[in-house]
Amino acid sequence: MQQGLEEAVFRNIAAVQEMASITRSSFGPNGLNKLVVNQLNKLFMTADAGTILKELEIQHPAARVILQAAQQQDAEMGDGTNYVVLLSASLLERARDLLKMGLKPAVVSEGFLIGAAKVKEILEELAIAGAEDNLAKIVKTVLMAKQYGVENRLSELVLTACRMVGEDKRIDDQTERQQLVNPDNIRCVKILGGSLGDSLVVQGVVLNRLPESARKDWSDGRCKIAVYTCPVDIAQTETKGTVLFNTASEMLAFSRGEEDLIEERIRAIKEAGVRVIVTNEKFGEVALHFINKFDLIAVKVSSKFDIQRICKATGAPTLLNFVVPSNDDMCGWCDSLQVREFGSDRCLLIRNESARIASIILRGATLTVMNDYERAIDDAINVIRVLGKQDERCVAGAGACEAELARAMLDFAGNTPGLVQYPLRAISEAFEAIPGALAANAGYDRTDAVARLSAAHANGLNKNHGIAIDGNVKDPVVDALANGILDSFAVKQRAIGLAFEAAQTVLMVDQIIMSKPAGGPTPRAPQSQDPEN
Repeated sequence: MQQGLEEAVFRNIAAVQEMASITRSSFGPNGLNKLVVNQLNKLFMTADAGTILKELEIQHPAARVILQAAQQQDAEMGDGTNYVVLLSASLLERARDLLKMGLKPAVVSEGFLIGAAKVKEILEELAIAGAEDNLAKIVKTVLMAKQYGVENRLSELVLTACRMVGEDKRIDDQTERQQLVNPDNIRCVKILGGSLGDSLVVQGVVLNRLPESARKDWSDGRCKIAVYTCPVDIAQTETKGTVLFNTASEMLAFSRGEEDLIEERIRAIKEAGVRVIVTNEKFGEVALHFINKFDLIAVKVSSKFDIQRICKATGAPTLLNFVVPSNDDMCGWCDSLQVREFGSDRCLLIRNESARIASIILRGATLTVMNDYERAIDDAINVIRVLGKQDERCVAGAGACEAELARAMLDFAGNTPGLVQYPLRAISEAFEAIPGALAANAGYDRTDAVARLSAAHANGLNKNHGIAIDGNVKDPVVDALANGILDSFAVKQRAIGLAFEAAQTVLMVDQIIMSKPAGGPTPRAPQSQDPEN
């Protein structure tokens, strides 16, 4: 058992700082990638903090508290994972200095609690309304933090896909401009080769396989689709049976009867207007023969997830048995089926202009690069979801919001009597760690950049000034709002709240108790076998 400040609290804070040091250099547009090899020898090269921390398999209890807060941020908001880790580690680092000065953990925790409420109040004053008009800027800022240099092309793909799947948000029977976006309705299909400029968005479903039938595509107007979750073949009995044939003609007649049955079924499906048959099971050879004879299209889909997307894109229900659709409610519709060739791969595109389903076809030189593109796109789509569903306000990015919070908290601490003012000053210093990390990763001198930014925010004159992304300019301070660098208010607010909660949880631990194995004799290790026996 470990207890006291030196053994328990300081060691917990050191573990959190060690974890934060891993992701700090990956923060912001100029963040560096990490090359991670997990226990399964799978390679990850990414700057996404959520992926890095998940693959590291952190075991320390205090570090796992911060990790769980970051994972909660990722699950709720889809962005701001690294922000939670850096801010909570910075708060704990300042708290450690206060504890060394002689302050009690209860006083520091009380100061953090008061500070969190004040930060929330200040953040409300910094919020900017009208995120719908700034949606493209917010999306570009999110993508810039993950994939700097290609954010323009990625934002085009994301915004196009979100317009396809967006549904109007209604309040009191009045349609607003903001749209609700379900991230599950947008899927990235990665095809090796080409470049990001060759990527495109398809309103519908993209499959990485060709139809099983002779006919591969359909472009003669709208097309009716039937989706089955059973084999398209002659029905098999549940029990095994034995059939005795006395002559060859009896055997031929038996086979011909089965063929006639499947032919009649395929003919009836065509007469019902169906032109495409989709199943996640197999197509029998006899059934496929008659599908080709009647000029139908047979599509086999192995994934149940893809079957669900096809049903959602075409409006078709899943048919559990191989039956003839008796009405239009048992089928779906699509505008076209098209086979497109991308490099050496050929894909099937099922388009439907009225569907709330979109597929982003990503092209790239390596699978690692495309995986990183996909993670960045997923973060941007989740931020759009938050803007439409929770809060459409935004705040200035590039560390401008944190610099203003640091200035306001310093003023608030100066007007607060008692020992609580010291934790409030620590909160002000902790917020400076965010623009400090941005400046250091951009190539600026960290101390000089933060000092210049603090001077720009003095007396609350330049609330929207942040750190420049380009490390070649002499003055690191720029107007973030004028340069279109905006962050989601809801994402920022939730990240700050989680960081404060996680830091307080770690701070209030005074003992580390480790259980030991129960007593008893040590089991004998297995003995090597004699090869002669």
